[in-house]
Amino acid sequence: NEVEIGVVGASEKSEKLVFTQFVNDKLVLIVPAKNNWFAGEVATLSELREAPFVMREWGSGTRTIMQQRLRETELGMDDLNVVMTLGSTTAVKRAVESGAGVSIASERAVQNEVKLGLIRAMNIDGLELVRDFFIVHRKQKVLSPAAEALLQFLGDVGR
Repeated sequence: NEVEIGVVGASEKSEKLVFTQFVNDKLVLIVPAKNNWFAGEVATLSELREAPFVMREWGSGTRTIMQQRLRETELGMDDLNVVMTLGSTTAVKRAVESGAGVSIASERAVQNEVKLGLIRAMNIDGLELVRDFFIVHRKQKVLSPAAEALLQFLGDVGR
């Protein structure tokens, strides 16, 4: 059995795959509930440079969008004080909760932790972090009725 469709946080040019945008998500700076790195309600790029940063792994949609947006500022990925690289949003959230550093994550993915007061979500002055989610499937593959129904449902969700 092969996977017929997927949902990913970044698209790429491909001769074999079709990517269709269906919803977007805001990325936010997440900090421990009691943080010592950011003075105000909005973080600055210079503050971000100084804070210990918990990075997502190479290839993650979050990291890709962050790299793209940082290129538009005076701050590059190499300027960040990366203290660890982790392979999942859950691992990143737990590291931030424990005080290991700060990170960038989906606003939707951290809403429960923010409500519980485990972490805080902040915007970064001068850095707009919004990413699209894409439905992906093979170009030459005929989809099953179940996969077609899921594509229709996801398309409706994105409207």
